[in-house]
Amino acid sequence: MWIETFIHKEKKGTIDIPALAAGRGLSFGTLNRDRVLVPDITGERTVIFDRMFPGMAIDLKQDEATAELRLNFPAGTYDIGLYFDLIQDVCDLSDTDTFYIEASELGTEEIDELQDYFESASIEIIKILTSQLREHKVTGLIVLGSRNPFVIGAKQAEEIGEDIDKFALMINNAQRIKALYCCHWSYIGGYRNICVYEAPPGERSIIPLHPAPFLGGNMPRKCEYYVDVPGVSFFRYEDFMKQYRNTAQRYDGACILVEPGEDELSDMRYSMGIDILSGNNSQRRSMGRFVDWGEYHYGKVRRKHLATEEINCYSHLAIYLEWCFRKGLLNDDFLRDYPDLPRVIGDPSDDLREYMRYSMANGGALGPCMFTEEGRRFTESYYLFGKNGYASHVDATAEEIFGHERYHCDEFKGEAYLFLEYNDEYRSLLSEKIEASWYSFLNDDPAAKDSIDLNDRRMF
Repeated sequence: MWIETFIHKEKKGTIDIPALAAGRGLSFGTLNRDRVLVPDITGERTVIFDRMFPGMAIDLKQDEATAELRLNFPAGTYDIGLYFDLIQDVCDLSDTDTFYIEASELGTEEIDELQDYFESASIEIIKILTSQLREHKVTGLIVLGSRNPFVIGAKQAEEIGEDIDKFALMINNAQRIKALYCCHWSYIGGYRNICVYEAPPGERSIIPLHPAPFLGGNMPRKCEYYVDVPGVSFFRYEDFMKQYRNTAQRYDGACILVEPGEDELSDMRYSMGIDILSGNNSQRRSMGRFVDWGEYHYGKVRRKHLATEEINCYSHLAIYLEWCFRKGLLNDDFLRDYPDLPRVIGDPSDDLREYMRYSMANGGALGPCMFTEEGRRFTESYYLFGKNGYASHVDATAEEIFGHERYHCDEFKGEAYLFLEYNDEYRSLLSEKIEASWYSFLNDDPAAKDSIDLNDRRMF
């Protein structure tokens, strides 16, 4: 439910959003798949909000000819006023005094009257919604706040009553809380469906009370849910919530605030830590959100009925891990957990892929927390899909070894890299490409890459 305004520009060109926001002392950013703010970045749809009153955000989407502004409803009087202020600003920048709401052509001289009308409409909407929540006709109302989603349940509905400004104040107070919103990542395919929430140690994190992502898409009915505390361990969702549900502060009608402490996490790691691949207890450290996972690649083998060995799904992971080890890019905690790793890498009779799959937690998955700081920055800038990412280098190596014609043969079904023999030639050719990318990385400013949001381009 929202109010949408279209401004058809008479003069070609796009609006400078940072300048537009700065003109009123506002902040801006984009939203990721969980509708969580990535600040100070513009995108296809940018959100603008008041950093001093960050309850709701106003969406701005534009192309060369049209600007579209959207405000989710219900909204408080301040947000509605700000919305029409921005309509006025965009009209001024577009050299027009007309805009369209629900296909009706309106003029900037009508803004005061329109503001009063939409305040009344917002009051009527909040009356309907809160009554439905109090009477349990609906279980929750998701409000897309400026920084994090917020869920209003029956308790919140009682507090709000029929007052849109109480509603706005509640959302504003939630958006001002300094806490990390626990976004989820998921693996869906093959015979397993996995959903994982991240809750870093020592940080206040907002985590849902029920392990079903209400944003970012639906999960299958049969799904395994976990909480990842990076650098500590993975936990079954129900085990993690038993520790915190009854004592944690509520964030909204569907989430709580948790702040896992070092001592309790240490105890939990040994008593409840889980290896995702096997589902068994593990005392190994979590490597954080996976960068890549052999199980993901084996899902392709199952789905496409590829005539290749399962262990080949771990080849390019093993080559990358070995290269990082030789380069000194694996951190001390990881090396302490796997003291046999140097021996396996140094012994030609050992297969590193087997060691990763059967001896490392989570089936040898690669994750940011296993690397040094420099190694993490390099991995996050390189281990990606894209023209110069690691995935393209793996494919290019397969084509180099097989030749163009065989690389594209029907037998491989577009997955030639899963048929490569794990030998000196493959390891050498792919390692050379990693090395070249490493030197390119060093010639750039490594620290600058740390602020880039690359989640949507990861291989996994």
